[in-house]
Amino acid sequence: MENKITSQSQCDQILEILKSGDSIDALKALELVGSWGGFRARISELRTQRNIAVKDRWIKTEDGKRYKEYFL
Repeated sequence: MENKITSQSQCDQILEILKSGDSIDALKALELVGSWGGFRARISELRTQRNIAVKDRWIKTEDGKRYKEYFL
């Protein structure tokens, strides 16, 4: 069953996670919010449309891969 929620709800859910003091990355967003492909777009919407100061940092895994983690 596909999880169809609006970009507005995804933004709200991501914002609640960030406001709780937790960080979020694309994999966590997929698990918690059901958003993978639109995750960066939701972060961009929080920054530009809602004027939320979402910060990010690169995380490097033990095997040398990198991904971004987002936080407030």
